[in-house]
Parts: sequence; C-alpha cells; structure tokens
Amino acid sequence: MLSSRQSGFRPGYSTQSALIRITEDIRKAIEEERITVLVLFDFKCAFDTINHATLLARLRDLNFGAGALRLLHSYLSGRSQAVVDTDGVAAEFVECTSGVPQGSSPAPVLFAAYIDTVIAALRHCSDTCMLFADDLQIYLSCEPADLNDTIGRLCEDAQAVLDWSRRCGLRLDAQKTQAIVVASDQRHMRMDIGACRPLVVDGVVVPFSSRVRDLGLVISNNLAWTAHVNQISSRVHGVLHRLRTRARILPASVRSMLVSSLVLPHFDYVCAVFRSLPAQLDIRLRRLFNTAVRFIYGLPRDVAMLPYIERLGWLTPALRRDYFLGMQVQRSILSGRPPYLIDLLPVRRVSTRALRPTTVEAFQQERISTEAYGNGFKMSAVRMWNGLPRDIIELPTLPLFKTQLRSHLVQRIGER
Repeated sequence: MLSSRQSGFRPGYSTQSALIRITEDIRKAIEEERITVLVLFDFKCAFDTINHATLLARLRDLNFGAGALRLLHSYLSGRSQAVVDTDGVAAEFVECTSGVPQGSSPAPVLFAAYIDTVIAALRHCSDTCMLFADDLQIYLSCEPADLNDTIGRLCEDAQAVLDWSRRCGLRLDAQKTQAIVVASDQRHMRMDIGACRPLVVDGVVVPFSSRVRDLGLVISNNLAWTAHVNQISSRVHGVLHRLRTRARILPASVRSMLVSSLVLPHFDYVCAVFRSLPAQLDIRLRRLFNTAVRFIYGLPRDVAMLPYIERLGWLTPALRRDYFLGMQVQRSILSGRPPYLIDLLPVRRVSTRALRPTTVEAFQQERISTEAYGNGFKMSAVRMWNGLPRDIIELPTLPLFKTQLRSHLVQRIGER
C-alpha cells in the first residue's frame, strides 16, 4: 500500500536502510564523475496538524472498508487535551480537531499513510526521494554542466511539495530546509557553487551547505565522515563526563551496563553507512572506545586494553560496523525488504562442495574506480559477505545468523 521509498514504521525498514540507499546513490554518482544535489525538507508539528477528513479519504483510497473508517473516525475525533504546569495545575481542556494521538500504536501507521501521497506529487524525484516519518528528502544526480538545470527541476519538485503540504494541511518550514551539493574533492575544486542557480522554496533562498544532518547522520559535501566522527566523539565524551561525576562509586558491572546503554549506541547508529572508514578515523573511534573501557575499570592510559575488551565480550568499533552490516544484508535477503536495498545486492547462486548439493548466496565482484564507491554499502557488503564462512551465510533464520556472526567476529577482536 505504501511507497517503497517510505522507510518509517515498517518492518525491515529503518533510518539505516534509508541512509544506505541515499549515500549509495551519491557514491555511484561520484563513481560516474557526476554530482548530486540533495534537499531535505522540514514540516512543522507534522503529527499534530493532520487533517482528519483528508486522512480518512486517504485510507478510503487504500480500500479501507466503511466499518474500519467509522472506527478510525471515532478514534480520531472527540478528543480533548490540556497542559499541566509544574505545580500540577491543569489548563482548560481544548478539543483536538487535527493530528493523531502521539504515543499510540496506530499513530505512526496512520501518519505514514497520510504523508506517503507526497511522493506521487513529485515530477522529477519520485524514484530519488526518501521518506522517514515526517522527514522528506529529494535528490538528483547530474553532469556538472547540467547543475543549473538540475537545481531547476528540484525547485519544481520543492514547489510541488509545498503545494501538496498546503492541500493536506501540513506546514512546510522553508527556513529549515537544507540543501547540499555532494561531489568528489576534485570536482568541487572545479565548481563554483556560489555561481549556481539558487534553490528557492516558498520564496526563501536555501543556501548550499558544506554539511547537513540527515536523520542524525552528518553528510559532508565530499562524502567524508570526519564531521560525523566528530559528532560521535562529542556525544560520547559528553556522556562519559556526566557518568564520571555520578558513577565513580558504582562497581564495574554497573558501569559496563551504563556504557552499553548510553555510549555504545553512538558508535552503532547507522554505522553500516560508513562501514569502511579511513584509517585515521577508525583509529579515533577505537581510541574513543578504549576511553569508555578505561572508565569501566578505572584504568590508566598506558594499560593494554585487549584483555579488558575480551573480558567485556564487546566488539571493537570496526567489528561492530561489520556486525551491523552483516545483519542488514542478511535481514534484507531473508525478508526481501526494503526493495531499494535488495536492488543493490548483486546476488548469484554458488554451489558448495558439500556431500549433499546446496546453494548459498554470494555476491559478484565489480570493478571500481573511486574510493568513495569502493567504501560504500554495496562493495563493503560484497567483501564482507564473501569472506564469511559458508556455514554462517547458509543459516536459515536471522537469530541463528546473528549469534554465529557475533561469535565469528569476537574471534577477530585482536585483529581489529
């Protein structure tokens, strides 16, 4: 029912899968010596401004029956809410005439169905867009000589998004719209972005930034990851600083739980997008990881870290990226979702030498000419997947694969 480019609130879809597809399209353009213009839109209070009549009409278009529509109308209408101040005094209740109840189970699915129609409004980017909840982004790749024409097409689609939002009762915040031109360093040296045609959204000229924050990932205009690693470092140091002031009296077992819950997610978030990092960035993340381990055990800086990492049973940052990359690949293969990632995996059937003939999924190698494309999801998946033991990639379920992949990677902690 929903577009394949809607990645929010759907099994098998995630911010990671959405960002993998976007960055992989950018990497492919760099491989072909093209440039990519990416535009990110922001809607004001999107969940709170959904028009109930428009939502029900959309659900009717999706073949919801009369009984289901009556039930949803009853669920959405007749609600009231009030604000309670710090003293516990409630303001007067006001009827809610729009929006979906946030925090409820149906709300995300209803919102996804509501906003999904924006894709049909796009003239040029219906195949090069991505939706995640209320985050919409569109992008086009082109030859450098066609940059102004490409910006013009993006302006047309930006106007289409604006017109759609007005029809549907949503408010597009043009002031918070972001745009970036992504290309190789060599291509940027030969371009004057300031001389390009302006990108205009609702009468507001949107400047082209050197970096944008996209679903929590910092994307730079040369697709380098220094700025994102800086963000990880800042957040990890911030968490550790707060923990040091409050957790010194806690035993190591409790500290490890705190670090596992509050620090490691910063290393793991969408890490399959930037699995293959330059050595200097990989070293920075490893040192940051070591800092967290030293906090757990109260270690000085000159102590060898490997025995303590092995005691924790944690994967190092590089191996964590391998783990999440492998999980993303296997999840997509087993579920067939999302199709925009399945399209990236060059699958072939390879016979094993077992006594009973079986087949496993392997990936075809591809010739590459740029580091940007070689370090992307597709080529990283090829190298990692084809290097795994066949008894792991033949496992029929995701839980079994997850356990065996982690055990396999734990044995390599001393290497990475």
